[in-house]
Parts: sequence; structure tokens; C-alpha cells
Amino acid sequence: MPVELMKNFYQTTSADAYIHMTIALHCAPFLKGIKHSALLVLKPEDARIMGKTLSRMNAKCKTMYRNREKIILLLYRETEMKAMLKEKTVAGFLKKYGYEEAENLDKILDFLINRFQSAYGKRKEFPHEIGAFLGYPIEDVEGFIENNGQNSLLTGYWKVYSNRERAEKMFQRYDEARELAICEVLEGKKFYEIAV
Repeated sequence: MPVELMKNFYQTTSADAYIHMTIALHCAPFLKGIKHSALLVLKPEDARIMGKTLSRMNAKCKTMYRNREKIILLLYRETEMKAMLKEKTVAGFLKKYGYEEAENLDKILDFLINRFQSAYGKRKEFPHEIGAFLGYPIEDVEGFIENNGQNSLLTGYWKVYSNRERAEKMFQRYDEARELAICEVLEGKKFYEIAV
């Protein structure tokens, strides 16, 4: 994507279009159905757009953290998130961090939110297990935790500690989704119109 094209877009666009582009940039793999979830950081006044549009996308949203400057949202597809949490390797990994094997997705996500908010309040260490909720390979989430974020084989959308080739292919898919999403927003579409 030419930098000049993006620069022109941001200089000449409305506040509403700016929000749609921001969401497309940060959530393209989620919008295009490659990922089941995404984290999104917005200004609190810009988050209003999410409530109005999530039902059009068959998606849900949880507020992970909020202050006067920003709001951090977890966007997810409920059915896919539940299926991921039932996977044996994911459930076993999360159990180490106090997550119960439960059918109640809200309860599991509330536990994650409490851990996330405690980290932002500087009372506890950041819950790096959030990578599992974002669909990163468990081996890479474990590798990140064990290595304190150092010694990765590759850094892209996440830090890779195993299976570099698989990650490179996934990064390529994410890049393609982002390119497509940006083009669609430049054509005047809203972020929820480009979601699959």
C-alpha cells in the first residue's frame, strides 16, 4: 500500500472514515474471518461505533480496559472462541493460569479481563496467556512466557518460538487480509461491510 495514498486518506477524511480505517488496519484478519478474535485500541469516544455494528458482523465485544485516553476491546466470534477454548492443548495451557474448564464463556472472559485490568493497574504481571485467546499458537505463547519475550525465531503479528514456516504463511495471509481491507475502506466501505 503506497504510503502517500494512506497519508492523503488520513489528511482528507472524515472522523468517521478515520475510525473505519483504524479498525480495518488493526483487525483485518478478524474482519476477513482468518482469526476468531482481535484486540482493538480506540479513543473512548470512537468506541461508540462498535456497539452499533457488531450485530451486523455476528461478533461480540468485551471491554478489557478503559480510561480517559483509551479503551481496549476484545472483539470475538462466540462460537469460534468457545471451540478454541475446548481444544485440549488450549484448555490445559489456560488451566495453569487459573482458568476453569467451563462452558460459560463469559466467566472465562471475565477472568481474563480481571487479570488484564490488574496488570494495567500495575498490581500484577501482564496476562500473556491472552495470546491463546487471540489465536496465537500455544507453543509460541508458552515460548514468549518462558523467554520473557526474548530469543524469538521471528517477530511479526506475534513472536514466534516454533514452526517458523507455519507462522510466515499465516503472516502472509494476515498481510493479504490487511491489504484487502484497506483497499475496501479506501473505496468507501465501512469496516462492518468488509467483514465476512
